This record gives sequence, structure tokens and C-alpha cells, in this order.
Amino acid sequence: MRNYLFLLLPLCLLSCNGNNSGTSKSVDEPEVVEVSIDSVSVAGDTSKLHLQSYNPTSYLDQNRSVYGYNYKRHGLDVIDMAGLKIDRFIPFEHHGPDAVNMQVAGLKALSPDTIAIYDGIAVCLIDSMGKVRDRIKLSDDYYCNIETNSRMNITDFNIDFDKHTVTYPAVNHEKGFEVVVYDFGSGSVLKNVRLRKPVSEGKHGFMGAPNVTFNKDLAIYNYPFESDIYVYDMSADSTRVIHAKSNFVDEVMPESKGDTSELLERYGMENFFHSPLYYLEKEGKYVMVTLDGAPVEPNGDIAEAIYGRKLYAMYFDKDFNPVGECELPQNRYNPFVGWFTTPEYLGFFVENVFHPVDEDTIIIDKVTYKNR
Repeated sequence: MRNYLFLLLPLCLLSCNGNNSGTSKSVDEPEVVEVSIDSVSVAGDTSKLHLQSYNPTSYLDQNRSVYGYNYKRHGLDVIDMAGLKIDRFIPFEHHGPDAVNMQVAGLKALSPDTIAIYDGIAVCLIDSMGKVRDRIKLSDDYYCNIETNSRMNITDFNIDFDKHTVTYPAVNHEKGFEVVVYDFGSGSVLKNVRLRKPVSEGKHGFMGAPNVTFNKDLAIYNYPFESDIYVYDMSADSTRVIHAKSNFVDEVMPESKGDTSELLERYGMENFFHSPLYYLEKEGKYVMVTLDGAPVEPNGDIAEAIYGRKLYAMYFDKDFNPVGECELPQNRYNPFVGWFTTPEYLGFFVENVFHPVDEDTIIIDKVTYKNR
């Protein structure tokens, strides 16, 4: 196991109190802190077609395991982070009553025997053997926007079995982007919250939709192409605005000018991408990952441009005050959402064209916030 220390830079940032006005107020400059990076190896077996990075993923603290969707085998590889091994494989069916569509865009491991999968058609509740115990068809009045794609946006969803609700991001063709609270017991929408529009309206390639994550009564969202972060409190029906200016990328990226798929793809590579905020519960902090843009020469290698993009991590305390930002190792990680979070750390899969890894091994870097 290797250990690295990287310095988190102080940020000159603005934040705000909880109110509906969205007015910002200045805060003191955060202290300089450090992150520790522990690199661990997971024993694999390429004869069973494991991957070296997974997307989407979900960490379950109950058994200290990462559940990763394996598109080659259409199922879940369960990585035991305590024993550092692939513990087992949960197969999905292609046909019949237990069928799961291959367009897996959302994944939440709720317990070892309850795993929620959004497959583009419904939220499937799957047991540890891959059997579909229930299938929740979401409201037809909204286009569900559960997604895990660093070219577009990254969103989450919440299930409350006591209240029989699924809370998820959606698109209403008349009203725009919303968060929907859906009662799957009665089949009715209990609440729909219109999300604020970005500061920089216009075309930004494929990145038109917001990132959305949830923490208890909070719906936290941001647009991948700008620095503002919004925290909607469902119980108080109020929104806070956090202005999280980075030391490394601009506050807002320029609009995209072309409209062909090739030009939009190039635009996405040449400009930055902010992830949503993920909550590190045991640390009492939030973290956001940023992919920097990489210039693409007319006849340059596209793969090298994509995998050569720099990555940064920005940390916030539990009240969303920014506390520091760090540049992560370059040419090491999978930029296609090759990361996951646990209650304690941010994990990255080591898979990069510049950093070949033995095929029988899965390498994970555990990035932990450190105070000086």
C-alpha cells in the first residue's frame, strides 16, 4: 500500500446563509489542509471478466463493499474493501420477470439483500441473488433524469420505504428541470420542485442538465459548466446558493458554438466538468470532483487528450463552507466517472492509457481529507 500527501490550496470563496433570496456573503479564507492518498490492490481474475473501473458504483458501509456495474457480464461485481478481493458476482437476467435493461444509469446498495437499480425503464429492487423483488415505474408526466455520465451530468435518487417514496431528478418539458417526490404506493406525485436555472444560460454541449444528489431533506444541485451550487431544503422549502470559485478553472465556461456531435464532443473535452457534491458522512464534509479541459489538436490522439485531463477535489464542511481544493495525480484515473465515495474517503479507480495496470488487479486510490 502506497501513501501520498497532496496539499489543499486555500480558496478565496463566497458562501451564503440559508434563505430564499440567494444573496451571498463572504467568508474567511479556509485554512491550508492536506489529503492523504492510500493506494490499495484488489485481487481479481480476468477469466471472470472483471473490470478495472466501474460506473455506476455504490458503496455499502454495512459490509464495507463497493458494488460496481459490470457491463461485460451484465451484473454487479461486489468488491470487499476490507479483504481487498472481489467477493462475488450478482448476475442480472436479460429476459423474463427478473430482467434488467442494460442501460444501467443509477445504482444504490441499500443493504446486502436490497439493491436499487435504475435501468432507464424503472427502479428495480434486486436481492443478493439478482432476483427482482419489485419494480417501481416512475411517473409518466416527467422524464426521469437519473444519470452517471461525465459528458452530461451525474445524478442520484433516494428511496424511503417507510413513506413509500422515490425522490429523483426529472425533466418537465414545460417547466424545465425538477426534483420529484413520487409515492410508489399510490402512484402519485407528492411534490415537484422546480430547480433554478444556471447563471450562464445557453448551450454548453451535452451538459445542459444539473447534477443532483440528496442528503436527508436536502437536494443539492449544480450545473457542470459553472461554479454556483444550490442547496434546496425540502422541509423548509428554501434554497441556499454557494459560490464556490475554483483556483484551477473559470467560474463559467464559454458557450458551445457548434451543434454537430463531433463539435459538441470536442467542446466537452476542451472545457471543465464539475461533479455533484458527495457527502462524506463520517468526515462531516462534502466533496466535489472537477475534470479540467484538455486542448485537442486537429490530428491529435483523442484518447490521450481525454485521459490526460487534470482532476481536482474541492472540499466543503457540513454547512457548505468551502475549506480547500486539491490537484490530484494526473494521468492515473478513469475520467469517465471512475470514482466513488464512502463515509470516509473519495475512491478512484486507477485506469488510464498513461498508467497501464496488470489485468488481474484492480487498483483503488483512497483520497482522505487531512487537517494539518
